[in-house]
Order: sequence, then structure tokens, then C-alpha cells
Amino acid sequence: AEYGSYTHVLLGGTSPWKSYTTEGIYIDVDMSPCDFRVDLTPIVTTALSGEGMHWITTGGSEIYYLSATGFRIYIYLNKISGGINDYYKTRDWRIDWQAIGYTC
Repeated sequence: AEYGSYTHVLLGGTSPWKSYTTEGIYIDVDMSPCDFRVDLTPIVTTALSGEGMHWITTGGSEIYYLSATGFRIYIYLNKISGGINDYYKTRDWRIDWQAIGYTC
């Protein structure tokens, strides 16, 4: 079946992190500028990036609520002293993502 052309996008997470517990944060990534077809969900890969300390977390590659217009990532701090706020702000954490999907 012929669906149309592909789009290949590589962008960093631009939305601000939101707190949901002392050990967890999440980010909603807006992919609406990519203009993917809403009837065909794109393929997305993610990675937690920044200035270090990624190894103390889980969740950087687990995608929630994926649609043609965006997705959510939850980051959880593994058991270590301090809260997640001590790390993500000072280490400039972000989600780098790549999406491949149909645009027409």
C-alpha cells in the first residue's frame, strides 16, 4: 500500500519538566510541528541527555501516550539520597528524540 512520503526529525525536548513526586519528573514533547498523519502513529526513539548523572534514573526511553502530535516521558530517580530536583535542573537534562512517520 502506498501511504506517501516519510519525514525524519531529530529534535531535543523543548517543553519544561514537571514534577510528579520527589523522585519523579515528566515532560510532554510536542511533535505537532512535524505534521505527521494522525491515522498512522510515527516511530519514536528517545534518550535522556544533559550534563551527566543519567545513570541514577530510569525511564528515559519509555514512551507514554504516543500519538502523531506528541508523547510523554517519565523520569524516576533510583534510590539515592536527595530528590530529583537536585539533579535535573543543575545537569540540564532533556529528552532527545527522533521520529519517523508519514506526512501525507
